[in-house]
Amino acid sequence: MGLHLRTSEYARLGRLLLQEGRWEGAQLVPAAYVERMHTDLVDSSSFSQDPDSRAGYGYQVWACTPDGAWRADGKYGQFSVVLPRHRAAVTITAHHEGAANDILRAVWDELLPLLPVR
Repeated sequence: MGLHLRTSEYARLGRLLLQEGRWEGAQLVPAAYVERMHTDLVDSSSFSQDPDSRAGYGYQVWACTPDGAWRADGKYGQFSVVLPRHRAAVTITAHHEGAANDILRAVWDELLPLLPVR
């Protein structure tokens, strides 16, 4: 909470998480911890009617509805989405005062189909 990051800095965080805590050959965060961040989830099914808010909450990250996807997010549509099946991290900075997860749905509908599964 309370991070103030440029898009490029937030994107590096997404890449670090995608790479299971490794950065340029160095293990900065234990891989087991990164794995637990998005698999040791609490039930968030009563949190909202939005499917991506109901998918579960881990260690400061949310599970997403696409298989294996998870994200760090912030107010008004700041997202760093980790897509391991696609070997991709998608970072978005926005100021959207509506339903922020509408941005995620645009990623799922428009971008995800264009990414190859690896």
